[in-house]
Order: sequence, then structure tokens, then C-alpha cells
Amino acid sequence: MPYVNLDGLKVYYEEYGEGDPPILFIHGWTANLDRWRAMIEKFSKYKRVIALDLPGHRKSDKPRINYTIETYKNHILKFMDELKIEKAIVAGHSMGGMIAQKLAIENPERVLALILIGTSAKVIDSFGMLLNTLLARFLLKIMYPTAFRIILGKAFSKYFPKDEKKRLIEQWLKENDKYVVRNSFKNFVKYFDTRSELQKIKAPTLIIVGELDAMLPPRMSKLLHEKIADSKFVLIEKGGHEIMLEKPNEVNDAIERFLKEKGFI
Repeated sequence: MPYVNLDGLKVYYEEYGEGDPPILFIHGWTANLDRWRAMIEKFSKYKRVIALDLPGHRKSDKPRINYTIETYKNHILKFMDELKIEKAIVAGHSMGGMIAQKLAIENPERVLALILIGTSAKVIDSFGMLLNTLLARFLLKIMYPTAFRIILGKAFSKYFPKDEKKRLIEQWLKENDKYVVRNSFKNFVKYFDTRSELQKIKAPTLIIVGELDAMLPPRMSKLLHEKIADSKFVLIEKGGHEIMLEKPNEVNDAIERFLKEKGFI
């Protein structure tokens, strides 16, 4: 199994296909590279694709560090250096989209194009979101397994099969580290905010969101679209937050159209 060593930190990744520029897939909170299976299968036919388990997730090391978006961005830069990726098309979902934003803002020379899926420039944009996140943090402290099931249950639309949703959430509960889940959630909820920096993103950007995303609703993706000059917005009907699992064909079609329009495939 392929691992890369980032200053003593073992990070698991998978790589398929050939052809530059590569596509780098970054998963979200409580997730892993499996979220990108449908995308890996499709786009590895065109070019080199790479996906990783972020530090703290599944097969990668899980040190007791502070898991901020900035920390993760620096991990991605080291990861790209180790794999000799000078520039990439960077795709991020949810928390992974926050990492991708920081990368495009602070290290634009490394990002040829940006794909942001079900993400936001800031998590708390209303009083309702403030209450929801405060409650989620509190419940994750006092009743972790139950809170995990409740929170991740909101990641799917009502159209996703209930039995499959339950199976996936139980699997994710076993795979995730309690410290990492709590620490990373606290950090991106409290501190992540790129609203005043989005205009710095010059890379062509595709923004995808599910119509029924209850975790990071479409209004958040619309704000990204308004602030990022060279951006395209795609709303996928009947899709929830886990849009790559719920609507993989629609996500793939949107990405394929974007990459063809921009001359990358």
C-alpha cells in the first residue's frame, strides 16, 4: 500500500492513470479517499489522479496535533512536493474544499484549476448555523457515538436509501478517531473564514453543491460563485451533502464539462 512520509507523518494515498496536469482529490471531515471512487474511476482514463487519506483519517497517521485548515493546507503542499506535483487541478469536498480554497489563495502557483464541492467560505453564516454548530460541538463531547450518527445523518438527502445510509455511518464511526473528529470540527467552525480573500482566487473554478445539502447549504456555494471571478456554479437536484455518493454521475458530468471547457482534457 502506498504511503508518503511527511516529516515523520505517514500518509496513505492512491494514484492512478497518466497525464499532466494531475487531479488531486481532497476529502472532507470524517471522510477518506473512498468518497472519490467514482471520480477516480472516470478521470483516471484521462490523466493522472491522486487521492489521499488526510492526516488523522483512516489509514493515515493520527497524531494528537491541532487539525486546522492551515495545518492541512501545509500537509497538502508537502504531499505535492513529495510526489513531485508542481501544479495540479485541485478538487475538495466540504472541509477538503476549505483546504483547497486556502491553497488557491496562499499558493496560487500550485493550483491550475479549482473544483469546490459542497463547501463554504465560512461555516457559520446565520444565527441558526451558530446554534447548530454549538449544539454539535457540545453533543460530540458528551455523547460522541450518538452525536456522530445524528450529524452524519444530515449529510444525506431524503432520497438516499436509509439502509445504505445507516451502514455507511456505522462504518465511518468505526473508522474515525474521536480526537480528530472533535478537534478538526472545532477548528474549521471557529476559525475558517476566506470571505475577504476569495477575490484572490484566480484559477478557473467549478463550484458544485447538492440542492438539498443541509450541512453547507447552496447559499454558501452561491457566495463562493459571487466572489470568485472565473467560476461556474452547478446545482445538482435532489442531492445532499454527500453528493459524490448520492449523485456520482451528475458530479462526474459537471467536472468533465468544466475540464473540457478549460482545455484540461
